[in-house]
Amino acid sequence: MEPHDLAVDDLVTTAQLTSLGLDLHAIRVLCRQESLRRLTRGWYAVRAPGAKHAPWEGGERWESARLLHSLQARALVRSFGGRAAASHQSAVVLLGGRLWRSDLGVVHLERTSDDHSRHRRGAVIHPRYADRFERVTEGLDLPDGYLVVPPAVAAVQVGLRSQGAGRPPEPVEALIAAEGFLHDGLVTPEELTAVIQHFSGVPGITAVRRLLADAGTKSESAGETRTALALRLLGYEFTQQVDVPVGPTTYRVDAMLDDAPVIVEFDGRSKYLKDIPDPTAEDIRRALAKEKDRQDQITGLGYGMARLTWEVVGNLARVRSTVEAARRQARRLAG
Repeated sequence: MEPHDLAVDDLVTTAQLTSLGLDLHAIRVLCRQESLRRLTRGWYAVRAPGAKHAPWEGGERWESARLLHSLQARALVRSFGGRAAASHQSAVVLLGGRLWRSDLGVVHLERTSDDHSRHRRGAVIHPRYADRFERVTEGLDLPDGYLVVPPAVAAVQVGLRSQGAGRPPEPVEALIAAEGFLHDGLVTPEELTAVIQHFSGVPGITAVRRLLADAGTKSESAGETRTALALRLLGYEFTQQVDVPVGPTTYRVDAMLDDAPVIVEFDGRSKYLKDIPDPTAEDIRRALAKEKDRQDQITGLGYGMARLTWEVVGNLARVRSTVEAARRQARRLAG
């Protein structure tokens, strides 16, 4: 029998490993061979025999960080045996939600029955704040699933918490998480409003409330949420998710200005490769060529195109200059 035979959701305990006759030296050897990965005291993740990727390995650094965080959060929730639920970014990860700059090096839990807080290496256990808890079961093997705070609570929490030593809270993180949950139908605007009221008086809630007032369902990624926020801050009127017919094909674009034929799109690598698990250099080349052809077809109809990246979208001056350049392009094409 192998460690993987005892794993549930890719997790095993030290006690299970020792039941197979593995002592601490043997466990360390398996960790060096990357068959096991230590997650927290008493818990390990297991690579399936012959698997190309371990459950903590993703195609990109950010994806790997999320996978590892998910494993650590699941291990800690199980280790508390119902006495704590995943909260903050850990709940967002387990719920399959969106994040931007959250610190995935620390797991956040919330006690389910008392008001004691605790810090331990790689984890923070907060006092109970939620008035109820939910269970995540989809895609998991644990029959009872994993306790998490409700999605609306998790979304607000990530905008209130410092995301790393010396870093202030990122209220935009709450907007990104909230729009992801709204898009997926996991929360309603009314639930967000109620949670904001629940957190009334907590430092930072005013900024989170202000941002969530504009939260909608149409952003399909964190990048699109950042793009829409930048356009709002600059005073542009726009519509998200607009269909643009090009001959027999209809393309959906991220946003279009209401007062000019200007399309604004967020460019992210994952946007073009989301359906390819392990993209090769050739996959990337084909995806970029396909996107260039799509852009040529759209601009051929007289639309200006403003493309924003992570580097640009956080700089309002650059966003404005990019959008205004696309406006001038549309005028030339109309010419």
